[in-house]
Amino acid sequence: MQSTPTMPWLGARAADWLRSFVGRLPDMGLQDCHTPGLDSIVLEHEADERGKKVSMKRIFVAHPGRHGLHRLLDDSGNYVLGVHTHRYDLRLTTLVGRLVNHEVRICSSLWTGEPIYERSFTSALSSATGTPVLSEPTMGFIREQRNRVLMPGESRTMFSMDLHTVLVPHEFTAWLVEEGPDRSPSRFYSRTPDHVPDTTGLYRPLSVSDATELLLKVADQTIRQ
Repeated sequence: MQSTPTMPWLGARAADWLRSFVGRLPDMGLQDCHTPGLDSIVLEHEADERGKKVSMKRIFVAHPGRHGLHRLLDDSGNYVLGVHTHRYDLRLTTLVGRLVNHEVRICSSLWTGEPIYERSFTSALSSATGTPVLSEPTMGFIREQRNRVLMPGESRTMFSMDLHTVLVPHEFTAWLVEEGPDRSPSRFYSRTPDHVPDTTGLYRPLSVSDATELLLKVADQTIRQ
């Protein structure tokens, strides 16, 4: 993982860039994406001649009072949003509010750190059944974990094998995710061996009109903050 300098555009320039997508959003938006209260707006999606993704830009919007992302762990002791890797390299950039990137390093040998359980993972969006598909867990140990706060305009570049989850304070928060082509299967990590993410009620379609309205709200907030 590595940090990149503050983006050269904030405020009005960021708002203008976001507004440039009005009228051309693909119909790929989702409500309650990955966890309740987190919406996804796809800005651009590029695929090759076989239909495989080459790149994608999307915005995640966390709605205060509707999500639990201000907590790392839930009442059962598992992650509110599970620690995971990705199929692709990516860059996170905060647009509005504060995003906390919780970064984790693990080791497979005996360690004094807390245990963590690793599985190969196919998300509910990618699986044929519409539910997550996970392999049997393998136990590892947390070697290092840290919180890295990204203020508006600040970015964090991650490789596909980097482990993370995110934390969001009690405020309206939006961040840009720029995804590259698929490189490797994703992995999912939990604090207990039997934990399976509950996707009931998640991944509901977000209409283009509602996505546009939300995008304009994000653009407006980039100026007001």
